[in-house]
Amino acid sequence: MKNTFLLLIIIFFCQNVYSQYYYTYSSTPDSANIYMNGVFKCQAPCKVKFNWKEAIDDKILIELKVDGYEVLKDSLIERPKRIPKIIKATLTPAIPKIEFDSNSVMVVFDRFISDVENNKIIGHKKSLKKDNEDIIWKSASIPDEETFAKKFYDYLQEAGIQNPFTENKKLFSDPDKNFKRRPRYVIGVRLIDIETNLYEIQKKYVVFGQNAVGITKMKLEWQVFDRSTGKVALKKLTEPIYKYRQGMYYFIATIMPTFELGISQLFHDPEFINMVSKSDDVSGLLINKDDSTKKSIVLDEITNPAFEDLSKMIQYANSSCVTIISGDGGHGSGVIINDKGYVLTAYHVVDGAQKIEVKFSNGMKLQAKLIAYDFPNDIAIIDITGEGYQALPINTTDGNNIGINVLTIGTPYELELGQSVAKGILSGKRKRDNNIFLQTDVAVSPGNSGGPLLNEKGEIIGIIQEKIAHKDVEGIGFAIPMDRAIEVLNIEIKQK
Repeated sequence: MKNTFLLLIIIFFCQNVYSQYYYTYSSTPDSANIYMNGVFKCQAPCKVKFNWKEAIDDKILIELKVDGYEVLKDSLIERPKRIPKIIKATLTPAIPKIEFDSNSVMVVFDRFISDVENNKIIGHKKSLKKDNEDIIWKSASIPDEETFAKKFYDYLQEAGIQNPFTENKKLFSDPDKNFKRRPRYVIGVRLIDIETNLYEIQKKYVVFGQNAVGITKMKLEWQVFDRSTGKVALKKLTEPIYKYRQGMYYFIATIMPTFELGISQLFHDPEFINMVSKSDDVSGLLINKDDSTKKSIVLDEITNPAFEDLSKMIQYANSSCVTIISGDGGHGSGVIINDKGYVLTAYHVVDGAQKIEVKFSNGMKLQAKLIAYDFPNDIAIIDITGEGYQALPINTTDGNNIGINVLTIGTPYELELGQSVAKGILSGKRKRDNNIFLQTDVAVSPGNSGGPLLNEKGEIIGIIQEKIAHKDVEGIGFAIPMDRAIEVLNIEIKQK
């Protein structure tokens, strides 16, 4: 009796330790290699047989691996039930995890363009019994541009690359420029070619009703445009290959997974990583294009007349505050800083504009050109045609006087609202993304960007750049202080 009891215990133990368990795997993409505790088992789709004696420290680590994809990991920490298990596993393209500092360059996605002709035969469905069927490229059937952009931004976020969606504030320029810092790199991608083929498989190899295997190949040309130089800084060709298993239906479901793999290949390119991980310290001076050194901009010192009251100062300063109209239909504000027609403004107001027009308080309009800028600090100088303009003086010290009265004159929202005056106080001096800003409660709105922050003497103490846009926040705007502006633009004020 005792021996029988021991025998039953041994049998029960052996059944638990040596019992066979069955997991059936399929993977997206197809053909993932399956490992248990580092030992290769099979290639999906397949049935994995194992027993608990393979456990190490009462755990079995399961890994699914495909080149170019993140390793998918799972683990068993207790004996599974002796019931066959079916697992559909989806792997994601591998994205490098890189630590970028907060001042690294910002990247935006521009567009996806297809060079593939509509109605082109790009592959075949190869049936076991029926005639082969052409796969036709239908431009109208591919995902819209917004879908490609969203997917690209998802991967930017995952990689830690600075992009507009890492920002929780908004600039008050047009919707395409709602960023605290102006994006330096604009990325576009061109689909040069695509090939896809789908093969029906024999019934005995069908898993989960997926009776066909396929492969989609793309050629993607990525272009990275550097807005600080106005040139394409990088071109890269990626050729993602996506293997899949599905029913014998149209290939459309494979476009995005193949595109995602192309993003992953771009993000692993050393040149691209080196480019986007640099600090955003680019500035430009266009006064002497042949001179590689940063040439100074010399301004004669000027002073305002004494004013009887604030209204007199505003009337005087009004003539020096202008509206800047860019060729893309947007507008901002600016202020004249010398009699030769140099105007200070925010760089994003004129960034990329083919034509710049300046509108004065009397309605007169004149052409202007960009002559100097500092990209990361969002500050620029444009030059108006002609001379003899009334300018306002620069004050580099009043930015330290918290609590003083300040005002701005600009063009909020619409051109018809030009020369609008808003008054408040200097609320503080803040460090944001390694830069110092003047904080004010002056009411600023779209179109005020680039306008002057003035003290009661009509002196420029800052240039309006941004506001915090949030439903629960009002009265927080920021301006670059003039000591910083003249430093980055290399402005020299010549004393009388």
